Amino acid sequence: MGQTIIYNEGAPEEVKIVNPGKQRADSTLREGARRLRAAPVPDAGLNGALAEIGLEQSTVTVRAIRRAVRRRKLQRSAACVGAVLTLGLFTARYAYLRYGDVNPQVNIPAHVMPEVNAYHTWEKAWRVAVDLEGAGEAVGRSHRAGYVETDAERRQRTRILARNQETFRLIRQGLTQPYVPRRVEAIDQLLPDLSHLRSLARLMSLSSENLLLQGKPDEALAVSLETVAMGEMSFRATSTIGRLVGIAVEAIGRSTSWHIVSKVDATAARAAALRLAEIDARRMPLSSILREEMYGLQLSLLNIFKSPSWREARLNDFEIKGLVMFATKRGLMAELTRAMEVQISKADLLPPDLTEVESTSIDPLINTLVFPADALIFKNVSNAVTQSRLLSVEFALRSHRVEHGAYPAALGDLVPSYLPKLPRDPFRPKQTFGYVRTKEGHKLYSVGPDGLDQGGKSIVRPNETTEGSRRMVLRDSKGDIVAGVNKW
Repeated sequence: MGQTIIYNEGAPEEVKIVNPGKQRADSTLREGARRLRAAPVPDAGLNGALAEIGLEQSTVTVRAIRRAVRRRKLQRSAACVGAVLTLGLFTARYAYLRYGDVNPQVNIPAHVMPEVNAYHTWEKAWRVAVDLEGAGEAVGRSHRAGYVETDAERRQRTRILARNQETFRLIRQGLTQPYVPRRVEAIDQLLPDLSHLRSLARLMSLSSENLLLQGKPDEALAVSLETVAMGEMSFRATSTIGRLVGIAVEAIGRSTSWHIVSKVDATAARAAALRLAEIDARRMPLSSILREEMYGLQLSLLNIFKSPSWREARLNDFEIKGLVMFATKRGLMAELTRAMEVQISKADLLPPDLTEVESTSIDPLINTLVFPADALIFKNVSNAVTQSRLLSVEFALRSHRVEHGAYPAALGDLVPSYLPKLPRDPFRPKQTFGYVRTKEGHKLYSVGPDGLDQGGKSIVRPNETTEGSRRMVLRDSKGDIVAGVNKW
C-alpha cells in the first residue's frame, strides 16, 4: 500500500495528499499532531482538515465536547458526594444500632413468692375440684329470669357440692394466707391459673345459692363475702389481666349478696357492711398493679431481645409494619417505660381520667405489648370500687332498718354505729353516695360516669334485650348507678 505525499517547499505548511485512500496511518497522525501544536483548530478548520485528508466531517463541535466534559465532571462529583453520603448514613446507622442495641438497664424489683402462698393453695384446690364445669352451668341457669330448678338439676347441685368439700376447705385456707402470683415474664405466657380462679368462684357462688335455698341466709352471706374477698386478694401484685379476673371474681361473689340483703338480721347485716368496708380499705391501688404490669412487660421485652434476629422474628410474629430498621433495644425499652408511666399516672385518679390513656405510644411493637388501660381503669372504678361500696352501705342501711324500724334520714346517721365512715362516690370523690328515702323504701346511688346527680334515675340501655345488658354501666352511660339495679 503506497502513499504519496507532496510537500510544497515554498509553502511548508501546505500538504497535498495525492492518494488519501492509501496514506500511511503514521504519516497522517504525525501531520495531525504537527497541526495541533501549531494552533488550535476552529470548527470550520477541523472539518476542512478532515476533508483534505479524505475523512468524513465531524458533527461534534468543540463547544459540545466542552459541555460533555463539564457534564462528565459533574456526574463524577455527584457520584462521589452520593458515595460519601451513603457511607455516612451506613456509618451513622451502624453506630446508632451499636449504641442502642446494648441491652438496656432497667430496675426491676425481685419477685419473691412465699412458701405459704394462697396462690399455690388455690391452685391445689382447682386440681382436686370435681365438675367445675357443671357448677358454672348451674350458676348460669340460676341467674336467668323466671328460672325454676328441676329435680334433676337440684340433685346435680347437691352432688357437686358434696364432692367438693376438700375444695372448699382449701379455698378457705387460702383466704388466711398471703397471695403472691407468678410474675408474667413473656407476652405469650399462658395464665391458666386466672381462669381457675373464676371456676372456683362459681363453685363458691353455687354453695352460697344452695344455702340460701335451704333458708340459711347468714351462712349464704358468709360464703358470698368469702368470694368477694377472694377476688380482692387475687389481683394483688398481679398483671392487668389478673386485675380483670379479680374484678370478675368479686362480681360473682356480690351477685348472691344482693339477693341476701333483705333476708339477714341486723347483726349479720352490720358484720357484712364492716367486712366489705374492710375489703375496700385494703384494696391495692390500681397504679401498683400497672407498675407490676410494667415490670412484667420489661422482662418480656428483655426476653425478646435475647434473640439475635429479634427484629425480624418478633416483629413478623406480630405482623408489625414500619421503620424497624432503626428500632433499638434502648429506644423500645424507653418507649415502653414511658407509655406505662402515662397509664400509671392516671390509674388512681377519681373521677377516672381516661384521656390520653387509650393510645399511649406511636411505636407499633409497644402498642402490641401494652394493654390499653382505659378499659381496666373504668371497670376497676365502676364495677369493683363503686359496687362494693354501694353494697357495704346497703347492708348498713338494712341493719339500721331492722333495729330502728325505718331507714335513716341521712347516710350520716350510719356513722359510727354501722360504718366507721361513709365511703366516697368514685365518680364524685369529694362527696358520698346519693341517698333518697321513698314510700317504698329508699334509693342509694352513685352519680355515675356523667358525674350528674339525677336523684337516683338509673342508667338504662333501652335497646338491649336482657335485663343485665339494659342496666350495664358503660363509659358513656347517662344516669345514676343505683344500688341493686345497676349491679354487676
